[in-house]
Amino acid sequence: MIVALRSFILSILLVCAAGSWAKAGDDTELVKGLSALGLQDYPTAVRLLLPLAIEGNAEAQLQIGMMYAHGRGVPKDRCLSIAWIDKAARQSHLIAAMMMSGFYEMGTGIRENPEMAYRWAFLAHKLGHPRAKGELEFLAETGLTPEQITAIEKDMATWDPAKLPPPEFFFFGMEYTGTRNERYATLVKRTGIIPCRWD
Repeated sequence: MIVALRSFILSILLVCAAGSWAKAGDDTELVKGLSALGLQDYPTAVRLLLPLAIEGNAEAQLQIGMMYAHGRGVPKDRCLSIAWIDKAARQSHLIAAMMMSGFYEMGTGIRENPEMAYRWAFLAHKLGHPRAKGELEFLAETGLTPEQITAIEKDMATWDPAKLPPPEFFFFGMEYTGTRNERYATLVKRTGIIPCRWD
C-alpha cells in the first residue's frame, strides 16, 4: 500500500514537472527546445536543451532530467535523471526542489533521508509550490520528531542548497542470484533503496 502510494505521489510530481516548461522565460533556444519537447520531437529537444542544461539553465536541467527519467530522446537512466533534477533544485527551481523531496523521501535512486526530504519540501513551500505544505505535513507525521523539525526550520533561514554535497546514489550490479525480478526484490528488501540503475 505504501509503495503504491509513493509511486502515485512520484507520478504526480513527474507530471507536474513535465508541465513546468510553460514558465520558461524568453530565451529563444529554451523556448524552441521546450516547444520541441511539447511536440514530442525528442531528438530536437535534446539537441537544444542539453547545451543549455550544461551551461546551467535550471529549466533545461529539469527537462533533461525528466527526459532521462522516461527515456525520451536519451536512454532511460534514473541516476542521470536525478543528477540533472538535483542541479535544477540547487538553483531553487520550484518543481525540482519538490521532486528532490520525493526522491529523498522514497529512497528512489538515492539513500532515503527524511531530513533532506523535509528540507527540499520546505524550500519548495517557500518558493510557492502548491503541494509542498501537504508534503511537509506528511513528512512531519511519518519520520521526524517535533524537535528535528524545529531545528531544520530554524536552519532553513540560511540553508543554501547550492553548497550541498551530491546525493548518495545507489548503483546496482548483478551480484545476486535468481531471476532479474528476484534480484531486484532482494536488493530493495536488503537496502530499502530503489536502485539508481539496473545493469
